[in-house]
Amino acid sequence: MERQELERRIENKKVEIAKKEKNLVKYVVDDEFTAICDRYFKTNDKTELKQYKEKHNLMWLPEYYSKRSELEEAKATLEKYLVQLDKLTNFENEEKIEALWTFLCNWETKAYNWYLENCKHYFELKKAYHEVFNNWEKDYLEKHPQPSNEDKNAYFQWDRSYRYAKKYWTEDYYKDINALTVDLIRTRGHYGEYDEHYNREYILDTYTVDTEKLAKYLREEKSRKYQDLVKRITAVVGEIQDAKGLSIGKQNGEINGVVVGSKGSARVETISAGGWNIQCYHYRVLVHLIK
Repeated sequence: MERQELERRIENKKVEIAKKEKNLVKYVVDDEFTAICDRYFKTNDKTELKQYKEKHNLMWLPEYYSKRSELEEAKATLEKYLVQLDKLTNFENEEKIEALWTFLCNWETKAYNWYLENCKHYFELKKAYHEVFNNWEKDYLEKHPQPSNEDKNAYFQWDRSYRYAKKYWTEDYYKDINALTVDLIRTRGHYGEYDEHYNREYILDTYTVDTEKLAKYLREEKSRKYQDLVKRITAVVGEIQDAKGLSIGKQNGEINGVVVGSKGSARVETISAGGWNIQCYHYRVLVHLIK
């Protein structure tokens, strides 16, 4: 979650809490019950609440309890958001290991460009879908003729086989499309003329990509990957003391070199792949302790 979204949630939660606090006054029973609730929400011990019910012969606790529970839950959520914001601030302010951060910034750029290309490819596939599918279906029906509807068992078997074949063909047709790509793209089009069966094809004209959503996703993923890399290197060498031995390859942008830590030194090696039309750029970073 990014800073802007966190800050928005925090402000909304503060407003919600203020309203609940103001509204709670209407449900106050007496000082005794208020004090009992105060102690319960500190200790989570329901003993006094049960005694209060028995003492006053109540089927349910006064409504003040449920309203107070909603207030305390809202406060707990606010505290969680504040902790997340503190963590985000600390991460933003901490000095990054230059080679690691540069490597991940390069990954971010490559991934961003790949997703744009994948969106373009997805649009082209969707635009050509009906024509390509009709050709596939024509070939399929020639090889697997549809039986008469009168033979219900044969028709049922054929229909099931046809549906499975269409499903697998469609999956294979879109096999190069990333799930995030589908979420990012929005298409526009128009309906064509009616055919002899009074059907109209929806013809795609253009598409847009939610680049703001893509950039946000990649920024968050970059931060997560950085923390994961630091965690993995730390697990091998202990507290990182010197990362100047890491460098970025000029030809391939991979990160390699030696890191010195409190427990020893480790060699960092990158194995990268992708970055072309079919596969998004990705990598594996290996960390080997130098004995």
